[in-house]
Amino acid sequence: MRVRPDYVYRQSAVIPFRCNANGLSVLLITTRKRSRWIIPKGVVEPDLTALDSALKEADEEAGVRGRPLAEPLGSYAHEKWGDLCEVEVYAMAVEQQRDQWPEDFRGRE
Repeated sequence: MRVRPDYVYRQSAVIPFRCNANGLSVLLITTRKRSRWIIPKGVVEPDLTALDSALKEADEEAGVRGRPLAEPLGSYAHEKWGDLCEVEVYAMAVEQQRDQWPEDFRGRE
């Protein structure tokens, strides 16, 4: 039995990347407790598309903005809140990286 609204089980994530002379780099952030490295991810708010939500998470959690690839890379399911969340994953070419952002307590590498 779900105790949260159904929409919270729909999530999206973004893999921020950059290409340069050294090759491809992928940006990771730490979890809130700083115990693991992850990609920015969150609930798709009812008024946003999965892509818009993923871009919002990249900005809030990692302080990066950029140009997303139009199509999702894929999806996966993970257990959270006693049920399965479906996560749609996008890629984004980083064009801007801020020095301060809403969740700058997270590590960023």
